[in-house]
Amino acid sequence: MEPLGHHIVLRLRDNRVIARNPGWRRRVAKALLDRGPRYHLVAFRLADTHLHAMVLCDAREAAQLARRAEISISLRRPHVPGFARVWVKPIESQAHLRNLFSYIHGQEPHHGTNADPFHDGGNLPDLLGLRVTGAYTRTLVREVLPRVARADLLAALGVEDLVLANGPIHLLADAAAAAVAVPKLGARIPESQAATCAAVHIAGDRIRNKDLAALLNTSPRSISRYRAETPDPSILRAIRLQLDFRAQRPTSRR
Repeated sequence: MEPLGHHIVLRLRDNRVIARNPGWRRRVAKALLDRGPRYHLVAFRLADTHLHAMVLCDAREAAQLARRAEISISLRRPHVPGFARVWVKPIESQAHLRNLFSYIHGQEPHHGTNADPFHDGGNLPDLLGLRVTGAYTRTLVREVLPRVARADLLAALGVEDLVLANGPIHLLADAAAAAVAVPKLGARIPESQAATCAAVHIAGDRIRNKDLAALLNTSPRSISRYRAETPDPSILRAIRLQLDFRAQRPTSRR
């Protein structure tokens, strides 16, 4: 019988921590998510020294996705040792699929770490609407794991619920960057610019253009331009959910 999919594990050759800060965790996440649709990426999560992912494709394609993600990451970290040989294991049953999904999203409790409290290195944010980059994984989870409820995802995220928020405003820049899986705002790439536009509209008139520009790593002139543009509704929603998530977590004050 053909397996339902495959479980992938990536790690560096010297087993060091793959991503030491939120910016790098977002880069790793984007490397997978940008390539994931072709390989039917369902779930992934960074632990400290390794990454677990679940894909609904054959073993050759699973290894290909791993290799392409590794190349993308390595090109941005040229002085870090390369990746060890990828570990690929078949998913043999629906029960295996369900158990693996829970195991992947429970990596930090499993290893006793709390290095990624906002789940930048996993796709729970995509499944709950806090990030737009991997929204397609939400559809896949509904199709192949219909018994996974929103309450299950919230519990794995570590909150009881999420609501749309407009602050605290000092968390706006990081919330916006997280919503589109970029390390920080300010880059001249479409994702960053779209997130900045949405953040400007969330801020509204609560802060002067000059101060908002400093907060969002852009110019006052750009702020004026973004105010005249129509923001992406899905990014607006993702940022507002990110703001509520951050307000609920004590680590958001660091």
